[in-house]
Amino acid sequence: MSNPAPLDDRATEVGAITPYCASLASKKYLLRSKVALEDSDYLDASCHCWCQKTRSALGPDRDVVGPADCRSDRTCWEPIR
Repeated sequence: MSNPAPLDDRATEVGAITPYCASLASKKYLLRSKVALEDSDYLDASCHCWCQKTRSALGPDRDVVGPADCRSDRTCWEPIR
């Protein structure tokens, strides 16, 4: 098991418990009963993720979604609390 993804300053300021956006989704993530703490909690063999706001592989800012992408430096990011 790898180490949990670190929180950056913005995520820490708003009280996020994980660096990932609350709208990031994947089939593997939706079957979990715990909050995702590392990229592998989202990624299965397909590596397919989507934004729950747009229901597509692009976020509201029209950039690609994924565990490495949907972090607090994006304007559309919302914390998981």
